Amino acid sequence: MNENTSPTVLKAEAIAELTKPGAEFEIGVRVINGVEARFFTNIPETLQEYYKIYCDEFAELTAVVWYDDHWTFRDTYERAAIVARKLRDEMGVGKGDRVAVACRNYPEWIFAVMGITSIGAIAVAFNAWWQAEELEDGLTDSGARVLIADQERANRLGDIPKQLGVDTIIIRPDRQTPAGAVSFDDLMADPKGVDMPEVEVDPDDDVLILYTSGSTGEAKGSVSSHRGILTALFSWKLDVEVMALMVPEQPLPPGAPETPAILLNVPLFHATGCLYQFLSSLIWGRKMVMMYKWSAEEALQLIAKERITHFVSPATLDWELMEAPSFGESDLSSLLAVGGGGSPRPAPNVGRIDRVFENAAPNIGWGMTETNAIGAGVVGEDYVSRPSSTGTPHHILDLKIVDEKGNEVAAGQQGEIWVKGASVVRGYWNKPEATAETITDGWLHSGDVGYFDEEGFLYVCDRIKDMILRGGENVYCAEIESVLYDHPWVFEATVFGVPDKRLGELPAAMIVPRESRVLTEKDIQEYVATRLAKFKVPEHVWFSKEPLPRMASEKIFKRKIREEIIKTHFANLAEE
Repeated sequence: MNENTSPTVLKAEAIAELTKPGAEFEIGVRVINGVEARFFTNIPETLQEYYKIYCDEFAELTAVVWYDDHWTFRDTYERAAIVARKLRDEMGVGKGDRVAVACRNYPEWIFAVMGITSIGAIAVAFNAWWQAEELEDGLTDSGARVLIADQERANRLGDIPKQLGVDTIIIRPDRQTPAGAVSFDDLMADPKGVDMPEVEVDPDDDVLILYTSGSTGEAKGSVSSHRGILTALFSWKLDVEVMALMVPEQPLPPGAPETPAILLNVPLFHATGCLYQFLSSLIWGRKMVMMYKWSAEEALQLIAKERITHFVSPATLDWELMEAPSFGESDLSSLLAVGGGGSPRPAPNVGRIDRVFENAAPNIGWGMTETNAIGAGVVGEDYVSRPSSTGTPHHILDLKIVDEKGNEVAAGQQGEIWVKGASVVRGYWNKPEATAETITDGWLHSGDVGYFDEEGFLYVCDRIKDMILRGGENVYCAEIESVLYDHPWVFEATVFGVPDKRLGELPAAMIVPRESRVLTEKDIQEYVATRLAKFKVPEHVWFSKEPLPRMASEKIFKRKIREEIIKTHFANLAEE
């Protein structure tokens, strides 16, 4: 390719070359969930096939690291096969049956989900933060036949699985397993069944349910097919291959390992953890180094020890990593990419990542659980020069911006982001009304406000439900948060709307100052006023000495903070 050609043309040429007939990423069109959509014609058709191909290709490489324990890709596949055999041959799990997995980040989560999804069954990922009632609701809603849970989740549930007729496999039991339950450790000790059973599976069969409630409350089971997941995984691979064609081959930076490695630093029941950190790693033979729970200091140690090349997280985590006391003394030379997703980074952090990581390029992706985590992405200089953007759409998807009536708007105009394509889920488990509200003629209503610029880069402004309507003016929380994070004394911040009798809503903020720093409401208001219009300045500011509460995805739990503030300070107005 001519290196003097514009990046836009180079990218188009690379995509055309990689997706042409007969190429690895050849694209066809077929009806999926009743709607015509583009799909990759030459990729594996099922997860069962996918596991076999890549666990064979990278058999001797390390796949999973859990502190001092290591498993190769062959080990991982064999353990998944034991789970598959146990479920099918001894527990009667068949095609379409649901098997729930409820645990923190343990290697067994990976073995279990690979086994479940290899026999035509549906893996149901439960949020490990759920309490007994929520876990029971998940079992009831999904109709799970089997529950695979760690001891903590099993303790929360007590006898509930038995009462519901659900068989239980307990991960890492710290006591004698209850009557009828099976220890996962004992399962792995069984020498039989290291070959995966042969089961006929269709690419459009249901295979995974990830529960999503975001910051809105009610949990909904988002149902993915084999094709939907594999479309996402190979879309990420296409991105990398496109970049390789666009940029002349360059040697790895000094100190960078030849074998890729990723830190599994977000929960596996979350789309980022399950799809990008876990499932996409098989394509590259990428080592997965697991964290039981997030700790910035532990993450720095693991990056140095395990020579991590990819760090991907919500924006809050790479912020904490850079703020950790030992950050400046840590060996981070192995890192090649510092990625983000889930919500836009505050713009100042993008340049900071580019400056402080020696060999790593910053990148970000926009996607949803309901799109199997793909949507748009941007990396390197494109991102640094457009730090508020989340990039250009993935080639396999269609994205558009629509107004309140569903009409597409022009570049530069804001509206709701809609997505259509093979990776979009078929809907929500047992919730036809919620599905109908979210998907129209194959178009997924994202609930995000955004716009395209003239070059086709997507900008996500805010969640529609987080947008503040102040006397007829739209106020985007993310825009104010980006300014707040640029304040040298602000450590954490979140912005939300509070009720107002005259204007309907007003912007408000909750802030954690940096250690030993004292900030006042007036300080914050004056600072924001120098950067944004007066109507965007927070009318109320509260301060916290403790870190802001997080959801399981490690995003700041804005809804909880807002509800507590309204209950404490605006109860009368909220009731009106």
